[in-house]
Amino acid sequence: MQTDEKLMVLYQDGDLGAFEELYNRYTSKVYAYLRKRLQRNDAVEDLFQKVFLKVHENRDKYNPELLFAPWLFVITRNILIDWYRRKKDVAVENIEFLLDGQEREVDAGDQDLDIKAMIQKLPENYRQMVELRYLEELDFEDIAKKLNIKESNVRKIVSRGVIKLRGLILGDKNEA
Repeated sequence: MQTDEKLMVLYQDGDLGAFEELYNRYTSKVYAYLRKRLQRNDAVEDLFQKVFLKVHENRDKYNPELLFAPWLFVITRNILIDWYRRKKDVAVENIEFLLDGQEREVDAGDQDLDIKAMIQKLPENYRQMVELRYLEELDFEDIAKKLNIKESNVRKIVSRGVIKLRGLILGDKNEA
């Protein structure tokens, strides 16, 4: 049995059977990931199709030194984020929590959780970055330019800020 990474390399070289094998291996996982995060079945079907279309469109960008599954789920997650951003009834600041498979999901109707108030409890450097990223919807490059720091540092600080925010929300003293 070939590894996912080897199959993806074969697919990059034009082997459609390799793509079919990857599709068969990941269909249920991608579908379950989307189904868990969406209430609308029609949206699940649409996004599911977009995931594998995006894999096809970006096959040449895949780096065979990286594991295939995380690459696939980054694509899946990004498609889901884009879908939520286009919806008018879901606040952008809830996106990170809606997509997190390890923590409880937060929906727009969750009255017990005030994300903006929780963000205010973060230490200043994390708070500022999380606000710029999720409340002002700036991308990492724009945040880096605005604050005159490296984009890689912005990514690290935002990531750590989100972890700290989850800790605050879940009451985990180790992460808060």
